[in-house]
Amino acid sequence: FPNTFGSELKVCGVNGTARIFVTIPNDKSSIGSCFIDPIVTSSIFVIICNAIVDPKNMEVNKEIISIVIGFTNLSLILFAFGFNCMAPLNPARDFAPRHFTCIAGWGKDVFAIRNYSYFWIPIVAPHCGAIIGSWLNVLLVEIHWDNDHKPI
Repeated sequence: FPNTFGSELKVCGVNGTARIFVTIPNDKSSIGSCFIDPIVTSSIFVIICNAIVDPKNMEVNKEIISIVIGFTNLSLILFAFGFNCMAPLNPARDFAPRHFTCIAGWGKDVFAIRNYSYFWIPIVAPHCGAIIGSWLNVLLVEIHWDNDHKPI
């Protein structure tokens, strides 16, 4: 489909517009770094979320927990780790728009980024990072607390 400027819809490059909907890695980032990036960011995010909601730790007021987690997500993940591959931490935020852009005119090129080796990273890597972050939180923090604390 031609767009409003009369040119063809492109996925990557200077005139690539699929980046509006889906995550596309930086040209200089390798597939390995694109896989490690969401693992690290989602594990850090899960550790911080566990620290925020844990009643033994900071006892954040229940009314502002979602705001604190939202600012954590915005500041830590999007600003600090968004350069390599646009912080692909939610598979629903990337996979469904990838299907939409495929149907809406960009074609199968949205899946063919880096010879079909990138589109699965936003689906698999955040889950691996969340599991790693949860286990790190248990091993580094929760295992050292007394069991006499009464839940709120």
